[in-house]
Amino acid sequence: LVDLTPKVRECIEAYYQYNKGVAPQRIIFYRDGVANNQFANECNEEIKSIMRACLEHGGGDYVPELIYIVAQQRTRCRLAQTDQSGRAFGNVACGTVVDKDIVSLPPTGQQPNNFYMVSQHGLKGTARPMHYHVLRNDAGIPLEEIERLFIASK
Repeated sequence: LVDLTPKVRECIEAYYQYNKGVAPQRIIFYRDGVANNQFANECNEEIKSIMRACLEHGGGDYVPELIYIVAQQRTRCRLAQTDQSGRAFGNVACGTVVDKDIVSLPPTGQQPNNFYMVSQHGLKGTARPMHYHVLRNDAGIPLEEIERLFIASK
């Protein structure tokens, strides 16, 4: 993203003005269009830009919790309901979340940090889930609660 630092700083300052001198204590940043192999470079640079904006706003005393989430639309994953015999017969319901079995596993001892969610009805063919990756979670919010953010906002 081009010029991310001033854009984030502008958002922080707008929040600060609206809330009568109180800066956000938590920033949730959603990002689309990043491939897995770009996580280390592009996302880390964006996280640095966000934190630089915070530093410019409030100096070293202002360090909000950052939750940085990448949403990937183009996945090969397809989800379908099955009947009692195990045969696929239709799309899963809108809002279906899968955070076990088919997600990417983190290094041993860490909690999974990604999930699939079907956020729209499949009008033709099989509904395509989005793949969400939580790359930074300073707040320590459990993945299940982050998933609820998406369901509540649809």
